[in-house]
Amino acid sequence: MERNGVPIPAEVLMYGYIGYYGTKDWDRWLDDYPEYFAKEKLHRDKWSYVTDEDWEAYYTELREYLDPLDEKLPRSKGIFYWIHHPQESLEWNEEYERVMKEQFEEREDIEERVYNKHFNKYDLYYEREKSKQKG
Repeated sequence: MERNGVPIPAEVLMYGYIGYYGTKDWDRWLDDYPEYFAKEKLHRDKWSYVTDEDWEAYYTELREYLDPLDEKLPRSKGIFYWIHHPQESLEWNEEYERVMKEQFEEREDIEERVYNKHFNKYDLYYEREKSKQKG
């Protein structure tokens, strides 16, 4: 088997068939088979250049915009409360889902704008989720 004209390493195929591989496996494969994982390696290399200051600025700005939206979400009472009050838990979940659906587009717009502002200079671009929440 090949991917992008490069034979797939047997080790990678084996893990793919059994359906399990961990982060350490993935990291090792990126180092051992860079020709096979060229796009993934390039993507990780781009992320390695992002500075701590840019991360901090990104999260600070993102929270600034998302915190007012989060305040409109129903507050959870904690797992132990929900265990003893399952009907209320269902009602809370329905309310949370309703509010998140209403806010979905606005949240996506905010995330895209802030992400692109801080990470486009590293050649990293926001990709919209293909989520069921949209419709």
